[in-house]
Amino acid sequence: IYVLLKLPELKIVIQGHICCVIRDDYYLSSSRAKSIKDYFVKNGVDENRLRFIGYGSTKPIYNIPEKNGYQALMNRRVEILILEN
Repeated sequence: IYVLLKLPELKIVIQGHICCVIRDDYYLSSSRAKSIKDYFVKNGVDENRLRFIGYGSTKPIYNIPEKNGYQALMNRRVEILILEN
């Protein structure tokens, strides 16, 4: 949040991902990303600078099904992509 508040020209996309199952659960991954967006807005970041998208399980770091809990944890994530600075 600090960086977003200090750099008002910065625009980002918040990307949500899920783990464990090969199904494109865009609702869960979108909800995950939207929660982060809502947190930023609640803490003073202009909503027009933020977008969010859910990818379901289409972009895993580790192949699904994961071999262990660590791999599942790494696939269940939110990533932030900087669009403009």
